Amino acid sequence: MTIRQYLLAGGIAAALTLTAAEHQVGEGKLDADEGELELRDGYYHFFGNVRFRYPGVLDLDCDDLRIRLLKGTSQIDRLIASNRVVMTIVEAPSTNAISPLRAGATNRVYAALAVYNGTNDIVTLTGTPESGQPWVERSEGSFKADVITFDRINDRLTAKGNFKMIINPASLPKNPTEATR
Repeated sequence: MTIRQYLLAGGIAAALTLTAAEHQVGEGKLDADEGELELRDGYYHFFGNVRFRYPGVLDLDCDDLRIRLLKGTSQIDRLIASNRVVMTIVEAPSTNAISPLRAGATNRVYAALAVYNGTNDIVTLTGTPESGQPWVERSEGSFKADVITFDRINDRLTAKGNFKMIINPASLPKNPTEATR
C-alpha cells in the first residue's frame, strides 16, 4: 500500500465519528495484516488485526474493516467493522446544561458488527461473541441491548431488545431541581 493510499484510508475511517468542524483535528493511522484497495471503485478492505487510531477522537479495533465510498466522491456510503469490534470514542461536551458529559469524556463500544451508513449518518451495533449483545460503557454507566442504533443527525440513540442499564450513582444530579428538568 502506498503512503497516499494509507493516509486516504485513515482519513476515510475517521469520518465515521467526526462532525464537519472536527475534521481538522489531526491525522489518523490504520494498521492491518492485509489490505485490498480498489481505488477506481472506492472500495477498501482491511483484515487481520485491524487497528485505527485517530488521537484524541477515535480508536477502532476489529478483525475486518470494509469501507465503500459513494461513486465518484470521497464520502462514505457504508463502513462495516466486524469480529471483535472495540471502539473508544472521545466526545465533545454536551450543550445540555444538566448533562453530566464533560469535554474529553470517553465511551467504549463492544460489538460483533458495527455498520455506519453514510447516506443517513446512522451507526448500528449488533452482537458480541461474549454476551450476545453489543454494549456501551460510559462514565455515567453502561448499557446493552440486542440492537443499538445511533442516529447522528438527530442525536438519538435507540436500544432494542433485552435492554439492560447500569447507572453510576456519582453521575446522578445532586440538586433535586436538576433531576426534574
